[in-house]
Amino acid sequence: MMLLILMPFCLQAQDGSTSEEDSWNHLFWKIEGQGLKNASYLYGTIHVIPKDSFYLDKSVTRLFKKADKIVMEIDPSEMQSGGLGALVNSFRGMLMPKDTSLQSLIGDQAFLSLQRFMKDSIDTPFPLYQRMRPIYISQYISTEYCTEEELDSYEIRFMEMAEDKGIPIIGLETATEQADVLNSISLTEQAEMLTDVLSNPQKSCEQMEEMVSLYRRQDLIGLSELIGEADEFSERMDNALLRDRNQNWIPKLADWMNEESLFIAVGAGHLIGPDGLIVLLRNMGYTVSPVI
Repeated sequence: MMLLILMPFCLQAQDGSTSEEDSWNHLFWKIEGQGLKNASYLYGTIHVIPKDSFYLDKSVTRLFKKADKIVMEIDPSEMQSGGLGALVNSFRGMLMPKDTSLQSLIGDQAFLSLQRFMKDSIDTPFPLYQRMRPIYISQYISTEYCTEEELDSYEIRFMEMAEDKGIPIIGLETATEQADVLNSISLTEQAEMLTDVLSNPQKSCEQMEEMVSLYRRQDLIGLSELIGEADEFSERMDNALLRDRNQNWIPKLADWMNEESLFIAVGAGHLIGPDGLIVLLRNMGYTVSPVI
């Protein structure tokens, strides 16, 4: 399901439980301590959301403007500054190996179903997707089929706000590094995900609608339970999507926070859990508390 990739969740409290005194149901967190001259802030995003569901609290926009730098998973301007070459390299990363065909990977029946779906349900010329890895086709189908209304993005909004205020943006990883994480999912697993989407595309729509509702309520525990209903990623991929990336990000964040005040915006799934950014930062001695 596309939603798991756009905003992966693996949520539990530090000891695997939750409590009223240490609620995880917040998207916005303050980072202090360890000799920091100024606090930094951590905000959990959902990468794609219907425009009429987009919302930012005034406290977020107020503290955003005070940051010395904005930190995102990748700098959204990377593709813009890279020009055509960056776009070409990004597209190449979506392609399957030359010795593998989509039809052989998902089977004849699913291949025919995909052709019909592309033509009849989302009016998309199928030949454009014959060489794409199944995971990107699944993303596209879920997004195009489930959202008739205009979409919005917290990352794009934050980029626009940063440009308006002249605040520099830096990325925790490159677009290529992020794509490599998705591409490390085996083609067999990707094929299973695609056939699941094709067999019941409406299920993806229902999950997306519920996910947006839970996100708007900042109900991270509910989001955890929703994602837990889908068994699409192995433990290996959970580690690659969340744990390994979080651990790679922590030293960078520690160095940057020591120099400047940061506004850090990453997918909400990266915030909590035993390997989440909040726990990792607390383990380093920082005080991380919700902004209420």
